[in-house]
Amino acid sequence: MSAVVVYETPLSWLDSWPGNSAGAAAMAVDDPGDAAEAFMRRLVGDAVWERLPESTRVERRSEGAAMVGELADLRRRAPWDGARIDVPVLALYGEHARPHHRTAMEGLGDLIAGCRFTMVPDAGHGGPHTHARAVAAAMAPLLTSLSDDSTVIVG
Repeated sequence: MSAVVVYETPLSWLDSWPGNSAGAAAMAVDDPGDAAEAFMRRLVGDAVWERLPESTRVERRSEGAAMVGELADLRRRAPWDGARIDVPVLALYGEHARPHHRTAMEGLGDLIAGCRFTMVPDAGHGGPHTHARAVAAAMAPLLTSLSDDSTVIVG
């Protein structure tokens, strides 16, 4: 791997991560399917959730166990816990990011040596979907600095 790009990734193992996030809403529910639904309702709103096709709602709910496991793991420790990251890391956040996402991306430099961060103009949390060109433009300086045989992980 030659580089990593993250966009408003959750840092929920940090004490500063808010307890009112979509992940927290999901973790407050015992049933994994209900947890996945609570997460999605928090992200998209009740009205959008209700308008989704039944098959989509069933599919999202079926992902509950995996989601709960991932969320629980992210509450315990950083995903790279103990690993040395020796590739360039770029942390992106949208101009309209919630304060905890912005603070988290700006603070990754304290957790990962050499991590750089960039704000994506006019984007919110869904920036990679809603502002794909702006996200690509924010990544361009990193991408052009890499060799042709490099691999970039975007998450």
